[in-house]
Amino acid sequence: MFLLLGILLQLLAGSGLIGSASAWDEPMEGVASRYTAPFLEMLRVRVAGPPLPSPGSETGSPVFQCIDTEGAPLLMGFEQQVVIEAPMEAVSAVIERMERYPELFSGLAEVQVERQSASHWSTRWEQRIPLLFVPNIHYQMEYVIGSPIPGKRLFRYQLKASGDLKSSDGAVLLETLGTGRTLYSEWDFYEADWGIAATFGRGWLWRRNAEGVVLSTLAIKAKSEKPGLTESQARELAETWASQQGLDFECRAWLPPPAWLKGPGAPQK
Repeated sequence: MFLLLGILLQLLAGSGLIGSASAWDEPMEGVASRYTAPFLEMLRVRVAGPPLPSPGSETGSPVFQCIDTEGAPLLMGFEQQVVIEAPMEAVSAVIERMERYPELFSGLAEVQVERQSASHWSTRWEQRIPLLFVPNIHYQMEYVIGSPIPGKRLFRYQLKASGDLKSSDGAVLLETLGTGRTLYSEWDFYEADWGIAATFGRGWLWRRNAEGVVLSTLAIKAKSEKPGLTESQARELAETWASQQGLDFECRAWLPPPAWLKGPGAPQK
């Protein structure tokens, strides 16, 4: 029974960034979903173009959008962007320290890198469930990492195995905007057996997942911009920022699937 609120709040940046220039778009060993192929094609186009900051992404808070999938109201889709006032290498360093994720992100019990090469990581995760008598959730994620062109680093992640998470396709793209500034873009599409949590309603479930998505990015931003903080302090600062800025994480309007999902492999009616 899947009771996790915001299953992917720790997954959005979970990879290393060392890799070859061409490895990032190689096939993965994970569970392929209806999003896998068109999502990869979109990334190829996005990586080849210039940085495209969203309006409002330089305000300090992630600009996030909730993306709907027709016929699957609880298939979570999120796109977000934020400008981080730190060099791309500093942001990369935060993302690479996977062993510190249980301190940087709420709810994680353990993260293990089981297999690691220059461009592929295989990881195992244990996430706590804050309910009595409900066991922790275990899952495996695959990562492919690379630097497609100078000034950009992209890492993709995909579900490898889990009893509760049905599929997960995502990526984080870092792009240099100039001296000491990085554009952080992220996409995530995942489907799960939400169990009893689904009875709380679609709006509630999306809001809790959006909260996890945004707070994870803010934690990365905090640690990147203030490297003297511990991971726990960065997590607390991210929560403070969210409170001060009045973020409520509501998906007030679900966007339809973007144009890149209209081709082969796109969700069907």
